[in-house]
Amino acid sequence: MDSDNGGNGSKYEAYLTDLFNKYNRTAQKEFCGLSPLHMMKIIYYNDFKQLEPFLSFKKDISEELLMKVPVMKLEEKLIELVEKNNGKIGLTNKGNLKLSLTKKIFNDCKFLNENGRYDYFTKGIFSLRSEEHIPYLFRLRNLITMNKSYFTEKSTYITYKKKKIDRSTPVERYLEYMFILGRFLNWSYFYRYGHIYSIIRNGWIFSLFLLHKFGDVFREYDFYASKFLEAFPEKDQWFYVDKEQYEDLYYPEDIRELNDDDNDKNRKLLYSYRTFFYMLCFGLVEEKEKREGYEFKRYVKKTEFFEEFFNFNPEF
Repeated sequence: MDSDNGGNGSKYEAYLTDLFNKYNRTAQKEFCGLSPLHMMKIIYYNDFKQLEPFLSFKKDISEELLMKVPVMKLEEKLIELVEKNNGKIGLTNKGNLKLSLTKKIFNDCKFLNENGRYDYFTKGIFSLRSEEHIPYLFRLRNLITMNKSYFTEKSTYITYKKKKIDRSTPVERYLEYMFILGRFLNWSYFYRYGHIYSIIRNGWIFSLFLLHKFGDVFREYDFYASKFLEAFPEKDQWFYVDKEQYEDLYYPEDIRELNDDDNDKNRKLLYSYRTFFYMLCFGLVEEKEKREGYEFKRYVKKTEFFEEFFNFNPEF
């Protein structure tokens, strides 16, 4: 009798295991055709190798095409400044680029012109007083100098490791910047408002997949934000702890993330603002604006570079 129960139990466990495996490998509508197994892989990866064969990169892509990407163009400008300033870029007491160097990068970096933000400063609407007054330049510079393989940043200066850069390829450096972006960079840093929402950063590869799937034509920011929220609908996915746990760990006045302004509207806003800024920096989208009534709406589509460099294979 015991033997029979054990046998039946083993069969039942095998049946459940098979059932779970089938579910985990079955495409889900809310994941835009990906399976739960796909989603686990693209959120909890430790290196890009773990994403293969779902995602791979064309490593022999033209360097000319790659070096047009804003993150690589700014890297080039920083290296030029280091070489022209006796091997170091001096920083202010706050750790920013000095105003003279900021203005030079601001004027030299075509990225700022191409994305409609240059006029804000040239027309005098805003005051350019330091690097941090151009937040997108500030964030992108921080991302580049976080790459300790190639740059050294102290409290008073930035320099770069010439031999290591000379031995590397632009593709290798680009992928390192992208890895830092998706794993270590604080996407909410210097925004001065809004929640941290780490899932926006951790779901970065899923956002790339959405662009791969839907980016052949211009689509509104909100289109992608809605797809992302459909894939991650639960509060604990956005905060990684539930309300009760927050209340046990923090004083009520410290629970900013659980206030009423955590809602779908603000999640979409912060998803759009952060995700597409970095997609622009990494040369993945082209953007256009359209005025509708009293508001401007932004639309994006994938670039030639995205098409050339990224290869998705969701059928693994």
